[in-house]
Amino acid sequence: MVNDIQAKFRFADGLIADHVDDFDFRRWARQALGPSGTLVALLPPLRSKARAKALDQLEQFKRDETGSSL
Repeated sequence: MVNDIQAKFRFADGLIADHVDDFDFRRWARQALGPSGTLVALLPPLRSKARAKALDQLEQFKRDETGSSL
C-alpha cells in the first residue's frame, strides 16, 4: 500500500501545536478497503462515518497516552 501524505505542522514553544495531513482519500480507501473502499470514498455518508471513526480512534489514543483528550 502506498499513501502519499503531505503533512503540515505549526510549532509553539518548541512543541507541535497543530498537525494537518493531506492525502488522496479515494486512493487510500481503494487500497485499504478493496472494492468497498470505492463506495466509502464516493458516498458522503460513508465518508463521514470513516472520518468520525478515525477521529474517535485518535481521541482514544490521546486519552490512553496522556490521560486526557488534548
